[in-house]
Amino acid sequence: MRRFLLSILLASIGLSGFSTTWVINTSGFEFSPDDISIQEGDSVLFAIGNIHRVEEVSEATWNANGNTPLPGFNTPFSGALILPAQLGVGKHWYVCVPHASGGMKGKIEVNSTTSIKHRPTASALKLFPNPSNGVFQLELDKGTPASYVQLDVYDTQGTKVYAIRNLEQQSIHEIDLTSLSKGLYTIRIADGAVIYSNRLIIQ
Repeated sequence: MRRFLLSILLASIGLSGFSTTWVINTSGFEFSPDDISIQEGDSVLFAIGNIHRVEEVSEATWNANGNTPLPGFNTPFSGALILPAQLGVGKHWYVCVPHASGGMKGKIEVNSTTSIKHRPTASALKLFPNPSNGVFQLELDKGTPASYVQLDVYDTQGTKVYAIRNLEQQSIHEIDLTSLSKGLYTIRIADGAVIYSNRLIIQ
């Protein structure tokens, strides 16, 4: 019981210090998206195929479609979660090591928290009740021309454990995650241009 209460406390602290997890997938031999701008303190999840492996490289290596690594971030085959400590403010160039010569590469720009004019906030993605028994309502409160969005749920290890495609953006939806274990999860909504996320506690 004490351990669970401690996890609730830590999750509450995490909710007050909101950050976003950005997800980069692959489409064939391209990263999708291949150029993102994020905020200092955000994470990036590479959810890529098992034939792909990411290395951070210099701008010169990136321009030359090379794969000589920097001491920056990297992933094993199939990808991994890149934490804020590995994503300093500035531009990060990366390539798929086996396919760099074919131009499979991307960029991440990390903006300082003092220079961000606008970013998604936790209040834009409303989850209630939270904590929940696994059944909760989701409301995306923002102006967007998108009619449908994509919903993904990740556990604390960055593993996708639930997904819904073509979710109607303007409605309030009841989501049932009672099949998942108790703990902390990240709910991510993508409308094709912006990614919003919030934390959900299942108890």
